[in-house]
Amino acid sequence: MVANLVDAIQQLDRLKQLVAYVASEFAGINLFDERVGNSDTTLWEDIKNVREKRNEILHKGLQATCEEAGHSIAVARTLLEEVFPPVIAKLDLHLHENMVICDKSDCIPSGNQSETTSQHS
Repeated sequence: MVANLVDAIQQLDRLKQLVAYVASEFAGINLFDERVGNSDTTLWEDIKNVREKRNEILHKGLQATCEEAGHSIAVARTLLEEVFPPVIAKLDLHLHENMVICDKSDCIPSGNQSETTSQHS
């Protein structure tokens, strides 16, 4: 049992390193330096804290304060608007409305060329 726990922790650490590398190389964001709003904690710590709070709410029936909920939304918005799109673009993909990932080179991603919706040729 202890060996399984140690293995899980090592795997989580490798995943953390991979996610941090991808965010840094593809989006130019250091998850261990970046902060959301006036947060005292890093984006990586915020992600961890939001996940833990979510689990407490779902699995233990606890409630979030308005401040916690607002900060969680800000963290999610940062990931979806500042981290995710550049990573997708680096992979020669783009996003359409509702965060749909597309690999077609002959379409117009939303937000480009004054289009409000994505279009395929």
